[in-house]
Amino acid sequence: MKFARLLPFALIMALLPGAACSRRPKGVVSDSKMVDIMADMKLADAYLANYPGSPSDSLGIRLADDILAKHGVSRADFDSTLVWYGRNFDDYAALSERVERRLTQKQKDYIGEMSSESGTDLWPYSRHLVLSSLGTSDVVSFSINAPELNEGDAIQWKMRLNSDADGRLFLGVDYADGSSSYIYDQTGARRRLELNLITDSVMQVKRLYGWLRADSRFMPLWIDSISLTHRSPSSDERVRTSFPNSYRLPEKFDPIKAAKKAKVDSLRRQSERDSIAKASSNLDSEQKADGEGFGSGLLRHSRKLNSSRK
Repeated sequence: MKFARLLPFALIMALLPGAACSRRPKGVVSDSKMVDIMADMKLADAYLANYPGSPSDSLGIRLADDILAKHGVSRADFDSTLVWYGRNFDDYAALSERVERRLTQKQKDYIGEMSSESGTDLWPYSRHLVLSSLGTSDVVSFSINAPELNEGDAIQWKMRLNSDADGRLFLGVDYADGSSSYIYDQTGARRRLELNLITDSVMQVKRLYGWLRADSRFMPLWIDSISLTHRSPSSDERVRTSFPNSYRLPEKFDPIKAAKKAKVDSLRRQSERDSIAKASSNLDSEQKADGEGFGSGLLRHSRKLNSSRK
């Protein structure tokens, strides 16, 4: 699937070389803004190429409309600008070079970040994603069963957004004993997002999962440089990192286990009652052997106290 999917055929034809017209008329979008728009169009085309199933042409057109709305450019102005570039092909060639340089720089930034990362990357999907209300989901999520983690490993989930967006980022682990640890954060007005979680040092991780949900007002949202790394943390890092929230699912009701537990509890209570009765019986026997009960012994003690007072 090519970038042409996002543009009407008539506008593509307008990009063929034509008569030169160097003066930029009013209503033609500036080069700097067109670089941003065309770079986003390229990323959208990459998204369509990896779209699950067979995306329709209308999906590409709707994505293009969302991109234009995000940059504050109308479809009419965008169409007029493309027609102008079609008549000024040298300007269009220069624009294309700037777009390619922009995308190349994004790729270099991503590679540089990845090369400087310490730890093993577990991210199972594409490093570049688009979050759009027009797609099958407005959430980026992942779940990895039985990840190759050591007890006490530090997990870091990082990504970069093309613009500030309100939303929530979540990262969690399930342990083999049924308990869970998780951490979450509001994305706020940030373009670089990061969550850090240190796993329990004595429990094995059974599942690693997370999600990003952004406010629909900020979509489409272009996400790149996604990484999910794990490594052994230093002692200082253990102190600096916030403790994750803990949770344990309630055990499911098992009628067989419940019946066995009720029987054991009943036997335990009966044994306690038998022990108390036996101890009481032994005490009565000892008092009778001394020739006095508890009441007579108390009376004799009282008489002794009165005699001493006189």
